[in-house]
Amino acid sequence: MVSKKSPIEIPWHAPSEQPYVVPDKALKRSLQRAALDDYLKALGTSLWFSPIIAARYFAIRAGHVPKGWAKPSPVPKEFLGFAVGLQSCPWQRLAEEIHTIGAKHILLRIPVWDLQFLQDYVDFIQAIPQCEVVVCIMQDREHIIDHVRWRRALSSIVAATWTRVKQFQIGQGSNRTKWAFFSMGEYLALAEQASFLRDQYEGIELIGPGVLDFELIPNMRALIHQFDINFDAIASALYVDRRGSPRNKQMGVFDLTAKIQALAAVAACATKSKRRLWITETNWPLKHQGEFSPTSENECVSEEDYDQFMQHYIIDAWKTQLVERVYWWQLVAKGYGLIDYRNGDLYYRPAYASFKYMLEAESMTAAEELLSAQ
Repeated sequence: MVSKKSPIEIPWHAPSEQPYVVPDKALKRSLQRAALDDYLKALGTSLWFSPIIAARYFAIRAGHVPKGWAKPSPVPKEFLGFAVGLQSCPWQRLAEEIHTIGAKHILLRIPVWDLQFLQDYVDFIQAIPQCEVVVCIMQDREHIIDHVRWRRALSSIVAATWTRVKQFQIGQGSNRTKWAFFSMGEYLALAEQASFLRDQYEGIELIGPGVLDFELIPNMRALIHQFDINFDAIASALYVDRRGSPRNKQMGVFDLTAKIQALAAVAACATKSKRRLWITETNWPLKHQGEFSPTSENECVSEEDYDQFMQHYIIDAWKTQLVERVYWWQLVAKGYGLIDYRNGDLYYRPAYASFKYMLEAESMTAAEELLSAQ
């Protein structure tokens, strides 16, 4: 079969480890217009389910936990982990730092355009035998429009990492055009291609949809649908960095706690997922990091604020008892990591010590007390 060629190319910005925004604005608008039908479906789903979700939200705010909900462990090592890529520093050094800080849970990004280096990812996984690893399989536009290529990439990555890895996040940034999706329908059509893996790999778990930021309509569309994909856990890249502190409110209502509760209300109505909520990516960008920052300088914070905001984020997320796991993005990254890799040397930011304290604590309650006493 002839491979399909994408009409749009979205360059990768290596310093910040994310794509550039779509460069061709006219083509972007054309693809968005072509997806109008799916936008209307998303709107219809949100209008139909909003009253039910609102009722669930207020019930959760009042202390009701949905039936069958996966609660977090009180043990920090079970609750906290890192999402990582292999671009910020040599993977051998990254593996050493993961061992040193004592993390158990790792979410590893493997891009489909990086398969020529797949053995490096396998070697990295083997170098952290103490960790439970989730692999996030990241897409590009060509794989989104060519499902044959996508299925081949899925097969290659899962075959190479099984049985060391049994949990796979399908796609990333499903609600963002710079991540090459122009509708949630495109994401769901891509995600359902992974369903064949259940027949080949007994016990495999598929994670999604990886919606970025606090956007309820894309989450509704991704979790209430008729596509042939069921998620074993809900992935949410729940950034709140544009608000500063996670305790600041958006629209006068939604601080981090309320955002998590709203996501849980959507998930409680989901037809195609289990009741497990993971925050698979979050951080704050740091000041004066130039092209290594994933945002403009306006959203960047000092190292001291980063440390405080991170502590509040993790503690508040755990206190909701609605988030099973939080993966911090990431351990080593110049623009936003706990560690800055500088020409072979490592600089440990203040947040590194705080995260390590939490991991070493006997419980999240003890971790909160330890940090507040400092």
